[in-house]
Formats: sequence, C-alpha cells, structure tokens
Amino acid sequence: MTTRLTLFGLIGLFWLVGGMPTAGAHTTATSSTTTAAAVAPATTWHAVEVLVFRDVSAMNAQAETWPATVPVPSLANAVYPNEIESGAYAALSGHGSLIANAMLRLQRNSDYAIVETLAWQQPGDSSRRVSFTPLPVATSSSGGLGTDIDMNANRISQPVTRLEGTARLQSAGRRTYLTLHLRLCEPSPAGIIVQAPLATTVSAATSASVVVPVAATAPSEQSLVAGEQCFALNQRHKVEAGKLTYFDNPVFGALVALRSIKPPEKTTTGP
Repeated sequence: MTTRLTLFGLIGLFWLVGGMPTAGAHTTATSSTTTAAAVAPATTWHAVEVLVFRDVSAMNAQAETWPATVPVPSLANAVYPNEIESGAYAALSGHGSLIANAMLRLQRNSDYAIVETLAWQQPGDSSRRVSFTPLPVATSSSGGLGTDIDMNANRISQPVTRLEGTARLQSAGRRTYLTLHLRLCEPSPAGIIVQAPLATTVSAATSASVVVPVAATAPSEQSLVAGEQCFALNQRHKVEAGKLTYFDNPVFGALVALRSIKPPEKTTTGP
C-alpha cells in the first residue's frame, strides 16, 4: 500500500464552511387586466476557483514510485478564461473568502507553496474544459507542450516548475462535479524513484476519490527538458457551494471553491 500524503491533515485546516447563498426569489409582474404570468427560472451561474499548491517537503514524494512519463492533458474543446472578456468562462478578478483564507494559511506553512490560481464564471447548463495555460496555436511534431528552448544559445533551458492541464465543471441532476486533469513538471526532486509507465492505481486510502483516466487521445510524451520530472493529478469530486473541495496526490494538490452568482448582464452591440 502506497504511503498517503500527509496533506489529509490540511482538510481540517481548510474545511471552512460558509453560509450557502440562497437563490433569489423570482417575482411575477401583474396588471389590472391580466393574471400573473409564470416566469421560467433563470439559468444558475457559478463562480469557480481552483487553487493549486505544492507539498515542498521531500518525504512524501520519496515514499512513492513515479512513472517515467506523464501524458499531456487533452485541451480538446478547452477555453482559456484570461482571453475572454465577459460572459461564459470569463476570468474572475480577486478571490472569494474561502480561497483567500486558504491562501493565507498556505503562505504561513513552510511545507507548502502556492503554484497557481484560476477563477472563472460559467452557466450551470454548460460544461467545457478550462485550461490553466493559453491554448497553443499549434503543437510541435514532438507533441511536447511548454518546452523552454533558448533559440539564441541553441540549447534547451534549465527546467522550471510549471503547471498545465484543465478543470471541468459538470452538473448531473442536483449534483455538481469538478474534474481535474493536471500535470506538474519541475526539476527532478532528490531521491525520487522513477520506473516505467504504469496504469493508474488507487490505494485503499484514496477510496473517497474518483480517479479519472486522461483522454486516450492525449500525447504520451513528457517534456524534452532534461533533468525534469512530471506528476499527474487526475481526479473528479462532487463540489458544493460554500465549501472547499480537496484534491491531492503525494506531490501536489488543489482546493476548489464554488459559489452561485448572478447571471452577467447581456451586452448589446450597435443601436
């Protein structure tokens, strides 16, 4: 049985339960000559925030055996919030209270480092992959994404920590789920044990998590950067408004916050 991440202790640290927003009551207009007309309920809109963090203590990573290659997450039908000005999947500025408090706690703990945050808005009846990085115009023949090449020196630069992948919010009846397909690449940590690629396995300690395989069409190549190791986080969890949802593996994890928001006002173009 693989050693599980001590980040489970963070669940109690971050389990901040806020008041769940209540849906606004819809009123119907009446007149002296007509009865009240039924008003169809408006589509629910969500604000989604994802905070990705790294466990910088060496013990957890060294206790696991890691695949030599990690597939690049598929970006099929993905959107990048920072390139959308308004409406569905537009990026949100600032942070909600749950993620803001979580960031403060992480910053005060030397065992963890914040990697990246991503926040966007979307209607509940829509479901697309949201990319953590700008969408590539075209991929190279090697299939590698994010390789840092110094063209002037005609050599591959030193590896740097980077995150790529997608988050996807989906509604199923009265439940809402978020799926993460993430790949974190960084200079190979000391003491890491690497073996040939293996099928994803789940220990008994992760029985509460749903491990989701990466799309079969995703390229299987890892980066061309020498001295680099990549780690994958492929999980799906139910999320609820007003609560933090926790995703993890022994190297890095994510906290997800969901809240209901008012639908954005429609903009008009021209007279």
